[in-house]
Amino acid sequence: MWFYIPAILIGIRKHLLQAKRDRVEVFFVVAAIAMNMAAMIWLYCRHGYMADRHVLPLLIIPVLYIPVGLVELALWLQARFARTPARQELNGSGGRFWFLILFMVGTCICAPKLLTPVRLENRGYRAAAEWLKAHTGVQETVAVPDARISFYAERRGLLYGSGGIPGAAAYVVAVRRDNANQTGIEESFGTVEYEYVAKTKGQPDVTVYKKLQR
Repeated sequence: MWFYIPAILIGIRKHLLQAKRDRVEVFFVVAAIAMNMAAMIWLYCRHGYMADRHVLPLLIIPVLYIPVGLVELALWLQARFARTPARQELNGSGGRFWFLILFMVGTCICAPKLLTPVRLENRGYRAAAEWLKAHTGVQETVAVPDARISFYAERRGLLYGSGGIPGAAAYVVAVRRDNANQTGIEESFGTVEYEYVAKTKGQPDVTVYKKLQR
């Protein structure tokens, strides 16, 4: 997707800023972007959580300007690399040749991500969150390495790292990748209440501990 960012910026500048556009169109574009940004800020401030999918609505309108930006880039490349007027006329009508090159490069870059199963690495997070939601009270506090887990579980979450587990947490969620202990303090988490063992490459192992009372 990052490959298309220059095309988006160029397309917006060409279509909205340089051309004389209806103010209604400009208003709705700016309003839609502003409303999505406000929603993302609220989500982060209220829940302390942000994911790539929350940015997708913000890209719906700018993505429409990718073809405009690609055409401008194609015309620039055609003017820069065409050696003779005949070749420029043959390949440069609307920049079709370079437009196709840019489009194919972008497709090759984005294809691996598009073909990857959706939410593959989130299955463990979801499983742990469902267990927490079903077996803990709404007032319980959960220590998590990733805010998505407490968000899915609808429980108050406390983020932790290598520094230790927050004392107010009643449960602790540990995430391991490739059988490696990422936190280095898992032995002190408490008793194992639930364990999700990944069966697919790319998924993490997730364990829910009930914190020992001291």
